[in-house]
Amino acid sequence: MGKWNIDTVKKYYEDHGCTFVSSEYKTILDKYTFICGCGNAHTTTFESFIKHKKRCKVCASTEMSEMRRLKKSVIVRNLEEKGLTYIAHRWEKSETALTDRKWLYVSYSCPKGHVTENTRYHSVTQAKYACSTCFYANLAEIKKLSLEEVREAVESKGMTLLSAAYTNNHTPITVRCTCGNVHSAPLMSIMHNHKCGCGRRGENSPRYRHDLTDEERRDKRAFPEYRAWVKSVYERDNYTCIKCGKRGGTLHAHHVNSYARFPELRLELDNGATLCEEDHKEFHHLYGTQQFTAEDFYEYLKKH
Repeated sequence: MGKWNIDTVKKYYEDHGCTFVSSEYKTILDKYTFICGCGNAHTTTFESFIKHKKRCKVCASTEMSEMRRLKKSVIVRNLEEKGLTYIAHRWEKSETALTDRKWLYVSYSCPKGHVTENTRYHSVTQAKYACSTCFYANLAEIKKLSLEEVREAVESKGMTLLSAAYTNNHTPITVRCTCGNVHSAPLMSIMHNHKCGCGRRGENSPRYRHDLTDEERRDKRAFPEYRAWVKSVYERDNYTCIKCGKRGGTLHAHHVNSYARFPELRLELDNGATLCEEDHKEFHHLYGTQQFTAEDFYEYLKKH
């Protein structure tokens, strides 16, 4: 076609069911506004309109959706492959959808004649059970594992079954973990390789600091022997503060001789004493945190 001008451009838009509304025409690469046949206003370059016959975004989206829609023959075949009989189908926008997209809904019957209506097509083709009536009717017929089968399943994970009864996949059973600890968990969890938590402790923990040296770890008191020492101190003192007699609550395993000054006594049970949080703070406020001795601690117990 020859050189474009405002009149020939308007005529071109009209021939394609649109109305050119821009006030002037410059070049084929400039953007112009037009009213689509559906009534929506749209702006694009004249070159794009000629090349793609592109109308407004709504029309383009609708045309694309129509092109992508499954044919009835394909829907019927896919349902038959699942043993279902086609009854009807329709395209409809979901009431909760945030876009104008339309979904395919199908109605069908199962081999036993149960009719299911207006179900999303993809949920039918991807589901293992397409008929809810048959599914719930067969629940009672699903085979329950015997205790021996459960035992074999648990042993396949390196654990030992301790429970004398089994209810279902979701009810906890008692097992001995591969690390020797006894704990309870559903069979489903065990079959997913979940253990008692031993795999997340020490060097296997995601919070383990591999960059620390053993000495730095001792300074931070972040090692298993220290935690065992704390527990032993609490148990010996019956979880009771030896200063005020308060039992339970927030307790601290206090070092009688300073942790920093006497490293050789850090894990000695006799070098530990249980204090409540208030008394522990008071002691360190009076005697400091680094250089105190057993004499300081016994003085604190008598005088304060």
